[in-house]
Order: sequence, then C-alpha cells, then structure tokens
Amino acid sequence: HDTLDLLLVCLGDEGPNKCLGTAKIRFSGYQKDPKKVAQFYQAADVFLHAAKIEADTFPTTILEALACGTPVVATAVGGIPEQIEDGVTGFLVPPGDTKAMAEAVMKLLTDDALRMGLGRNAAEDAQMRFNLNKQVDAYLEWYGELLAN
Repeated sequence: HDTLDLLLVCLGDEGPNKCLGTAKIRFSGYQKDPKKVAQFYQAADVFLHAAKIEADTFPTTILEALACGTPVVATAVGGIPEQIEDGVTGFLVPPGDTKAMAEAVMKLLTDDALRMGLGRNAAEDAQMRFNLNKQVDAYLEWYGELLAN
C-alpha cells in the first residue's frame, strides 16, 4: 500500500508545526503581499477550503486559487458552488463530510492528468468569469438597472 508524504500549509493561521503520520502541517501566518500569496497557490497541488456554514458567501481565497491554476476542493455552502464547477475546476463536497473531502483530495493527488486538467480549467474559468474588467462592467450594468428603476 503506497502512502503519500503530504505537506499542508495553513495561510493566515498561527500555530506550532505538527506531524500526523506522514503528513506535515506548517503554519505560515498572515501574508500581506499578494505576490507571495499567489506563490503559495501556484506551489500547491490542491487548495482545500473546508467551510462549515453558509456564512462563507463568496470567499476570495477560492477565486485566488482558481486564478492561479490550482484545483479547489471545498464544501458546497454559501456561494462556493457558484465559484467551483464540480468535476471541472475542482470538487464540491457536502459540509461536514470529511470522508468525501479526503477522497476528493486523494483523487487529485494521485491522478496527475486530472489535477493538471482541472488546474488549467480553473485558471481559464477564473479569467473568463471573474476578471476585474468583467466584474466592473457587471457592477456598472447592475447600478444602471437600479438607477433606471
């Protein structure tokens, strides 16, 4: 039975580095520099977003990971299903279903072609749907509709 050496990097959190079996957990703390944050996303094989509640309406971190070409595994709560196309740019799992989350992560970590394909799709989709100019145009159009009414 093969085992994977895993490194889980937690951005934004502080804590002591730990080891759990073959998995290493490293805390890098809050990163102010967007370029440095992008380097973390680009170095990652998978971005994991385990939100528990609907309060996570439209997390920027998911958009950042997608834009960097990193496939995302996230819980299907709040606005997250609007960000991730399940099976195309990442995987959505039910909240609290740790088994489904682990299976989705392992699927990506053990299938290079799938992981790279989803990463390419993620970057293309983020550029197409969430680029700054498109978002500005959408807001201006919406404000115009509000003012017209």
